[in-house]
Amino acid sequence: MTQADVFGTLLRPSGLAGAFRAGDAGRAVTVAGWVHRVRNLGGIAFVDLRDRAGLLQVSFNPEWTAERVINDASSLGQEYVVQVSGTIALRPENMRNADMTSGDVELRAT
Repeated sequence: MTQADVFGTLLRPSGLAGAFRAGDAGRAVTVAGWVHRVRNLGGIAFVDLRDRAGLLQVSFNPEWTAERVINDASSLGQEYVVQVSGTIALRPENMRNADMTSGDVELRAT
């Protein structure tokens, strides 16, 4: 039984955002949760998405995300509730976050 079997709903059919790990890399998912933090680095945005399983970094990059979606992500505020689809990807070795249980991966938002 997978986490999606236990925790999947219409809003988060792929399971809990904070439960993804390196073994999930390459998987297309849809998750939902609360915006914990937003960082805009001039054309690239990052959102830390929070649910009861923890945090998941979501990246919005012109290489895989439409400009309109990046603009929408940049305007999000703390505690907004959002649903995001994309692909789980390994974060670069020097960008992994040991303070997050999902710190080895990010969701590349589409």
